[in-house]
Amino acid sequence: SENEMRRLAELKLVHFSNVGLCHLKLGSATKCITYCTKALALDPDNVKCLFRRGKCRLDEGELEGAREDLLRAQGLDGTNREVALELRRLRALSTADDKKLARKFAKVFAAMSAEDDDGGGVNAPPIDTAAEPAGSKIVAGDDDDIGEPLGPPQDFMPEQR
Repeated sequence: SENEMRRLAELKLVHFSNVGLCHLKLGSATKCITYCTKALALDPDNVKCLFRRGKCRLDEGELEGAREDLLRAQGLDGTNREVALELRRLRALSTADDKKLARKFAKVFAAMSAEDDDGGGVNAPPIDTAAEPAGSKIVAGDDDDIGEPLGPPQDFMPEQR
């Protein structure tokens, strides 16, 4: 019956939520994420499961997923201190991650700049012109395949109605 199905869904939700909590306490973030995801499939607005999954995603380094879960949990329960603490931790990790990424890019660009300064640049292999098909060489004055040559600039005045 409909009441039995509703009751079964409620029991499944409690079961998945509790198993997720057990895995959180045991330090098994991946399994906690799995069970909280199952619970959230039954009740997408379950603040506890959003918090637990967000916390575990944060522990696993899944910053974007953690941000989505924790912000959703905060939107549903703006007074939850645990959610606020995890969001603070997320901001700190995001800042550290951004700085780490910036240092990595700075090294890459510095290396590229050093190569350009040395005249090295990108070391592309020389083009083997002997391997080109016949008739593919560019001949001076042969510009019929690229359109009309550019003329002097023209003023453009849109039509006024």
